[in-house]
Amino acid sequence: MSAKVKVGALLWPQTASWPAIRDAALRADRAGLDSLWTWDHLMAIVGPWEGPILEGWTTLSALAAITERPTLGLMVGANTFRNPGLTAKLATTLDHVSG
Repeated sequence: MSAKVKVGALLWPQTASWPAIRDAALRADRAGLDSLWTWDHLMAIVGPWEGPILEGWTTLSALAAITERPTLGLMVGANTFRNPGLTAKLATTLDHVSG
């Protein structure tokens, strides 16, 4: 029995600009990667606290609009900071807008 190996990429949202994330996602999509991941930490997890940290759900929605192939997901969701109903609504909306 053989199984297809799937390859994905983590798009690190801490101190990265949207153009950098966007360009990396487009390169990954063109290269045929199976999935793209980001995370939803609300504060820096390493290094300096200054600089942007893109919010995970919004970033995934933006990625859904510009990519065609990869599955999108959060490696870490800040679930304790959001009402479970809101988290469910974010996930279902992303599912609908991403096709």
